[in-house]
This record gives sequence, structure tokens and C-alpha cells, in this order.
Amino acid sequence: MTPRHLAFAARIFAAATLAAVSIASAAPPDTAATDAWRDAQGERAQETPSMKSNKGFSAMIHLATKAEAERFLREWNSTAAAHAPSLRAADGAARGESIVLLILYAGCSMQAEGPAPCTATADLKITDPQGKTLMQQSDIALARDLPAYPRIVQLSSLSLQTDFDATDPIGVYRYDVVLHNPERNATLALTETLALSEKPASADVPASTTMPTKAPASAKTPSSP
Repeated sequence: MTPRHLAFAARIFAAATLAAVSIASAAPPDTAATDAWRDAQGERAQETPSMKSNKGFSAMIHLATKAEAERFLREWNSTAAAHAPSLRAADGAARGESIVLLILYAGCSMQAEGPAPCTATADLKITDPQGKTLMQQSDIALARDLPAYPRIVQLSSLSLQTDFDATDPIGVYRYDVVLHNPERNATLALTETLALSEKPASADVPASTTMPTKAPASAKTPSSP
């Protein structure tokens, strides 16, 4: 296994739907702690191990094949603002395949208007089926040079690619991402799992996730790095 960081170009998305989930956008700065992922009816969404909110800071993680992650990023960067990209999450992988971890977040800064610095950091860890730590790194910038904007969902320029080879044990791998937001004094501990098999999974196509629509024309969108 060869884990390595990828610096994908990230762009901004407006909060809309993400598997029928959105980030609350109506709360003023002094009530930002009430912000959370919401369902299509505007109700607070049930948190999952891979999707959480804390004190107005929200994030979720996804695992996708390398090909799907690259396709998603091309769709993200090349389509109109009203388009909602989709991501086909990986529920398994085979030896010889590569998996990419993607991080989406919102509310990195408490400032009412953007752009604003995003000082959040990420701790990454991968654990194999035998409980062995395969990769661990702490205090990585979540946004790098990408500024934070209020009430929108953003894709982190930080991602992690895992290349599985013939020496990697078969079984379930665990990805842990802990995000620290010093400005909000908030921490989010996110987890995803992936089953590694000897051969590729069946040809059945997993369901895709609809990503948020892009920022409206009135939003100030920084250039990709």
C-alpha cells in the first residue's frame, strides 16, 4: 500500500443538496452554532460516522476510486454554476486499485462575509484489517490557500490516495479524519471504511451521491490554485 497526498484544485459550492443534505444558511453569525447538515425538508440531518457538525463547523468525507475522483473533479471544475455534480462512492476495492479520500466542509470561519482565512487542520490515519496503523499524519492544512466563505460547502484541496497492492491484507480498512477548527474551538472526528478483496467487486454499479450546486454568480469564487 502506498498512501500519498494529492493537491486537487478546489472550487466553491453553494449549499444545496448532498444526498438530500444541505448546510443551514439562514443563521446569523451569533447563532452559527445552530448550523448543521439539513435534509431536503430543512430538518437537522442525522449525523453519521462520516458526516458531522459542531459549533457551526460541518464536514463529511467520501471514498472513491481514483478514476471516479478524477471524473468528479473534472465535472466540478468544468460545468455551469447551476449544475450539481455527482460522486459514485466506493464501497470496496481490489488489490491493484487506487482509492481517493475527499473532504467537504462548511463554516470554517466565523466571519459573516468572505473571503476569510480558514485555519482548520486535519489529522489523517489509515488502519488495516489487522489493526496496524498504515499511515498517520497530523496538523495538515484543510484549506491551504483556499479562503473560507459563509454558508457554502467547499471541497478541501487536501485529499489522500491509497494504492493497494498484492501485499495488503484482505479485509476492512478504516480511514479516520479528525478536523480541528481553532477559530470555532470545534473538532470533528470522521470515519469511513472500505473492504479490500482479492478481485474487483461485482459489476453492480453503486448509487451515486448528488453534490451541492455551485456558488451563484454573485458569490466571489477564487481562482483554482
